[in-house]
Amino acid sequence: MMNWTGNPYIDIGLATILAFCEVEEPGLLTSNDLNDVAGWIAENYVRDPLKSFLTVAFTSNAWFSQPSFTDEKRKERGLLHLFGWQNVDPEGERCIFTGLPVATVALSDKLGAGRAARAQIPLTQGDEDINFYPNGNAGLPVSGEALLCLQAFPLGCAKVQGRLLAVHASDPVLTMAFARRFLQDNRAGVQIAQAADSKKLREAPFTLGTALMNALLEVLHISEDRLSDSESLPPVSITAYHLTNGQSPEITVYHLPLGVTRFLRRANGARYKLAWNGLVHSAWQQDEPKQSKGKKTKEAAAVSESASAKPDKPRRNYLYEDVLKLPDNAPRFLRIYFLRKAIKYVHTSELDPRRAYSTASELDLIIVATSTPDFIFPSTACLIQGKLGNKGAAAFDVQAVCAGFTYALGIADKFIRSGSHKKVLVIGAEVFSRILDWTDRGTCVLFGDGAGAVVLEASDQPGILATAMHADGSQNGILNVPGQICHGQVTGDPFLRMDGQAVFKFAVRVLTDIAEEVCQAAGITTSEVDWLIPHQANIRIIEATGKRLGVVREKVIVTVGHHGNTSAASVPLALDEAVRDGRIQRGQKVLLEGVGGGFTWGAALLEF
Repeated sequence: MMNWTGNPYIDIGLATILAFCEVEEPGLLTSNDLNDVAGWIAENYVRDPLKSFLTVAFTSNAWFSQPSFTDEKRKERGLLHLFGWQNVDPEGERCIFTGLPVATVALSDKLGAGRAARAQIPLTQGDEDINFYPNGNAGLPVSGEALLCLQAFPLGCAKVQGRLLAVHASDPVLTMAFARRFLQDNRAGVQIAQAADSKKLREAPFTLGTALMNALLEVLHISEDRLSDSESLPPVSITAYHLTNGQSPEITVYHLPLGVTRFLRRANGARYKLAWNGLVHSAWQQDEPKQSKGKKTKEAAAVSESASAKPDKPRRNYLYEDVLKLPDNAPRFLRIYFLRKAIKYVHTSELDPRRAYSTASELDLIIVATSTPDFIFPSTACLIQGKLGNKGAAAFDVQAVCAGFTYALGIADKFIRSGSHKKVLVIGAEVFSRILDWTDRGTCVLFGDGAGAVVLEASDQPGILATAMHADGSQNGILNVPGQICHGQVTGDPFLRMDGQAVFKFAVRVLTDIAEEVCQAAGITTSEVDWLIPHQANIRIIEATGKRLGVVREKVIVTVGHHGNTSAASVPLALDEAVRDGRIQRGQKVLLEGVGGGFTWGAALLEF
């Protein structure tokens, strides 16, 4: 009876057999299952691409690739290797791997019955070199079951950089998950190569460490469905072997201890997955842009897309590569990826994103919504960019008064969706104390100064579900600052003026309409909104808007009493407060809306 042994070659081979037969436990394997596996190997190992590639596991002297063998001899030796489990002496010698009786077949002209060497067991010595007993037989005693596992072993490995990547876990469930994933890739690759009459089996498109971590995270995700809740998961360690058994045998071993695998499980859990995916996204090695000229632009774009599907160079993720060095490099790992400090002493290529791993340096667009800029020009966005130390990102201001932040969010969302930008800083900032008439008690007691910001990032799971923006310039007189600078002098009225009653009526109507508009665009009703964050104009407008939308008072975020009407800053300030105090949780739907002078109004529906 076959069972787990603790030996990586045998266990990975057994896991591959189980995956091939779609069986979950070794004890459930039948003779028919073993016949099916042996038959597939007998048919496909003698053909390319496996015939050419698997010498990396068994040398060119393997039964399927030995150049001196006739077809008849090759078939005979193959049957001995693959069906040896049918020929045993119950009282004979025992296998060093399984403890089962050895196969009573001779696998080589130089080996005795039931003995195996380098052409059957990777990284062992030649037929006449292994001898654990004085004056005894050469080779290692193996059972027919162990032989079949050894033959299946490379099918449960990945092809990475011309070698085998084998993964063995302390939990057989994970060993099986890796073998299942790699077997699926290999069988698909065999079909593709044979259909194309190719001798090459396709490789993983990643560097070694990246390929291992990519597979590990996928396997952990799949395996969670088979195991209990993450808090009660048993500790699991993982060991990976990158090996070749060719002309210059070599092996590199990577070990992920219990603490590291537990960290990866937690990082990919529901609570941290979004943040983890952001780190992973930022850690991919950057490709050097390819230049194109004149009429060849479209053709170059098409070639670039094709090249990205099958890259010339394996892709590298620096976060994945650094995880493999844990726990030894834990302080550096935390500093780079979690404290987000620039690592100035890294002397690798400028394409290494760890060289300056900070949010500020990753920004490729900065949008500031403000009606009270520091200067006429340059824009406040450019001033902020300079203080952040960011060079190269686009930067501009949006002037839509109290609707400015929702306008800026809508613009940023469209830049990201177009694919032209990946990470955008959106700020709402106002210093309304500059433009208040302190003798006008109808306005000076209402407004305040403040700033709030969010960072938007490209993701395969959209956070912003819908946005909308509108304006009606015919209403410019009910809320404005009708002054300007001309020839060094202030002309007109430099202070904020407002018709409060007209603003109230207009604001409640358009805020209701635009809230329903974005909800309809996202395919939901206003009753499905978890939180409403309106522009913090005054409590009357906020309550009237919520009432018309049918949103209960408890679902409306109100912060106007904390800082007054801060115009474009009011929505991000309210959002930040509700996130910090725990009211807004991941996965909830939040509706942001603003209305301001112009008249302008905008809204954004997001899934936080």
